[in-house]
Amino acid sequence: MQEIKHTLPVMVEAAKDKTEFQFVVAGVNTVDKKLYENILAGTGIQIVYNQTYQLLENAYAALVASGTATLETALFKVPQAVLYRVEGGWLTQIIMKNFVLKIEWASLPNLILNKAAIKEFIEVEMTVKNVNEELKRLLFDLEYRNRMLDDYNRLAEIMGNPGTSEMAAAKMLELLRQNK
Repeated sequence: MQEIKHTLPVMVEAAKDKTEFQFVVAGVNTVDKKLYENILAGTGIQIVYNQTYQLLENAYAALVASGTATLETALFKVPQAVLYRVEGGWLTQIIMKNFVLKIEWASLPNLILNKAAIKEFIEVEMTVKNVNEELKRLLFDLEYRNRMLDDYNRLAEIMGNPGTSEMAAAKMLELLRQNK
């Protein structure tokens, strides 16, 4: 709920002036629907539940809260920006980034690629102005989008083909059976 309270209003505000696009929120059933409704009231933005993958298949760009959703969005080849507000505020962010985790990025695509393939707006950087500018780039800057899609192709190579884990497991079982 905290993630939605902190990030969704920024996303909604950034989407406001882009009337040539239809914006949709991939809702989560475990969150009270009234929370979404209060934030989205009067915006024309719809909530769709239990259809995240179908939404990603048809999305042109996305604003995503950090987590596995960023990796899924990348693997669906949807240009994105990541928004994340750290519990405890900017001080917690500094401590975690510099002293505890010592990582440069929060999103899985950036961590896996070991580069800033997608823009992350964490804590103080998560402003309407910053997110609005990035959303414009995601929607209208074809060169920028293509660079991100190239990074996604590299990510897919690193992650392996769909079913790779199952094929590896089957091969291991085959070898184990041969050695009995």
